Amino acid sequence: MRLQFAPLSQEETDLRERKNRSVVPNAVYVVANAPEVSRYQTELMLAIFEGLDRRVVELTVLQYAILARNEYCWGHHVPLALDLGFTVDQLRDLRDGKTDSFVPEDRELLAYVAAAVEYRVTDVEWEPVRRRFTSEELVKLTMIPGFYSLTGITAAAFDIEQDDGFGGFEQP
Repeated sequence: MRLQFAPLSQEETDLRERKNRSVVPNAVYVVANAPEVSRYQTELMLAIFEGLDRRVVELTVLQYAILARNEYCWGHHVPLALDLGFTVDQLRDLRDGKTDSFVPEDRELLAYVAAAVEYRVTDVEWEPVRRRFTSEELVKLTMIPGFYSLTGITAAAFDIEQDDGFGGFEQP
């Protein structure tokens, strides 16, 4: 690891306690070397997730993680997706670039996320999600890959070790 862990600011600790986010990943402790950035990063994450269906969030995060080769992110979100009812086979398919095992609405979301990450959203990807989600939800969903890009770049640049109990692309 290229930077040492830093303690969280009291403001961030309080925020995490209020929002029930007591598990703090290694990447957050490294970002805590810049306390205001760390706090605002947590606030942004909480604002993005607020009001979104957790299955939609996790599917979006995992699609981004595969496309961006963000092993740290994938490792953290596979257990969450499994807890929400996604199957091991579905996650293996997603990891392998296949979406046939997902329901049509999930495939539409995956197509949109892929197009957004690759800077190529057309009406083909846009129309199904526009009909399904509100404007606020669309902004939040579209920002999820950007948010996790921050973490992925940080984890890679600072050579942050995966947290205990989490894997990488080998899981599931």
